[in-house]
Amino acid sequence: MKFDLGFVAAFAVVNALGEIIDDNNKIVAGVKDKNSFLSSYDLIAKKDMKNFNPAENTTLVVVVTDYPLGKDMLQKMAQAGNNGIVRSIRPSNTPFDGDIVFAVSVSNQEPKHNPYEILKLFVMTEIVTKRAILKSAMVT
Repeated sequence: MKFDLGFVAAFAVVNALGEIIDDNNKIVAGVKDKNSFLSSYDLIAKKDMKNFNPAENTTLVVVVTDYPLGKDMLQKMAQAGNNGIVRSIRPSNTPFDGDIVFAVSVSNQEPKHNPYEILKLFVMTEIVTKRAILKSAMVT
């Protein structure tokens, strides 16, 4: 996604324990029963986890920008990407998920420390991560 400070992109591979939800909080991928999706929260509450295998679920995300960031801000950018996971998968970051986000800057400039620009970049990171997860879920 291009914006006035450069670009930020996210790439996701999703095999989530929970369901994938869109911006309207509608389930778009997950466990289905006939024609409708079932709530993971309801299934967990009822202990109805017939096909649950704790070693098979993960969401992997890489977020990339051309905005110059140092190691400390790349770590924070990865956390912003994780917010995108939390906004699109429920439940997420469970003890049985390998959910992780890697952040990369392709800039060769010295890191910038403009708080407004960094905040804007991190908000964009959350948005593109959620979109990447939704797109990944729709492909499978």
